[in-house]
Parts: sequence; C-alpha cells; structure tokens
Amino acid sequence: MLVASLPDLDSLDLEATKALLIAQHEKYTATLSSRASEIERLALLVEKLQRMLFGKRVVWAVVMGGCQSYVST
Repeated sequence: MLVASLPDLDSLDLEATKALLIAQHEKYTATLSSRASEIERLALLVEKLQRMLFGKRVVWAVVMGGCQSYVST
C-alpha cells in the first residue's frame, strides 16, 4: 500500500483545501463501495458452497436460527 505524503495544509488556500478534501472523500467512498461489493460477493459464494456441501435445509436452518452445528435432514 502506497502512502502519499500530505501537502502542507497551512500553505493551501481554502479552495485547494476543499478540493483536496473532496478528492480524498471520493477515493474513500469508492474504496468503501468496492469493499462492500467484495464482502457481498464472498457472502454469496459462502452460501453457495454451504448449499453444495450440506444441502438447502441445513443452510436455511443456519440463516434462520443461527445453528452452530450442521445436521442434515
């Protein structure tokens, strides 16, 4: 991960400071959105793999009841 050096904020005028803040916010928002999408994709993959391994009823029981053990029915 590359760390960019922060410019001297005391030497920036108000508009440059606002532009820097907006750019950082957009970058942060894009990163957050990307991570949320990746988490959602991985959660769906886990559900799919659970269905393949244990069957639909067991996965549904885990989702509904928070079951800790996998008992096939």
